[in-house]
Amino acid sequence: MTLPTYVETRLRQKPPAEAPIVSGSTPVLSFGNPMTAKIATLGLNPSDKEFLDRDGLDLECRERRLETLTSLNVKSLIDAPLHVLEAVVDGCNGYFQKCPYSWFRKLEFVLQECGTSYYNGTACHLDLVQWATDSKWSEIWDGVRAMLLRDDFPFLLEQLQNSNIKTLLLNGNAVVKEFSAMTKIKLVLQPKKITGKTKLFVGRGPRNILVVGWSTNLQNSYGVSNEWRKQIAQAVAAVVMEHVTV
Repeated sequence: MTLPTYVETRLRQKPPAEAPIVSGSTPVLSFGNPMTAKIATLGLNPSDKEFLDRDGLDLECRERRLETLTSLNVKSLIDAPLHVLEAVVDGCNGYFQKCPYSWFRKLEFVLQECGTSYYNGTACHLDLVQWATDSKWSEIWDGVRAMLLRDDFPFLLEQLQNSNIKTLLLNGNAVVKEFSAMTKIKLVLQPKKITGKTKLFVGRGPRNILVVGWSTNLQNSYGVSNEWRKQIAQAVAAVVMEHVTV
């Protein structure tokens, strides 16, 4: 494997001391391979559950989802050999062939409506920030969130510029707002109404990628019925099918 310079640079980036980064974790560049995916879903940052079990202990053996400093037998990626960095990338690219977190199931439903899937490589998941944190995004101090976005967002733009992704799906109002603010891209509110007051946004991103966002976080179990999720998925799929040949 030949790692692009921007990938190697991101992997060797020093973890910010001010942020609650999961100890021993590695940057999650992607969930699935962005070079084969046609659609990417976008979130805020990886969950700590990608590296830790319910008791806060490292996932091990068959339960391990991604590479850690321990599994790689290194103290840091800053000066790690190239083959170690390649192992991190391989782990990200092959994520859905291992033990994927159940969090992705509700997004997979939307992807299938669009004729793609995480599990056959036609879709992947990306994040605004590649570090997994011990705290939920909303619980992190505003200044630290801003720092994480400033440091990590340029890598996401590089990914989108260098991938074959045609469509980017933004899951939830927080992602829509952060992505729009960081890119200065105008996402236009669509007139079509969805049950549950969900708002749908459409715009164009880097390389003229179709960007479709919705205001309801599909992972939010409180008050979001399966029928509501289905209507969101169908509305998103209708926009994708209208604008992109998947």
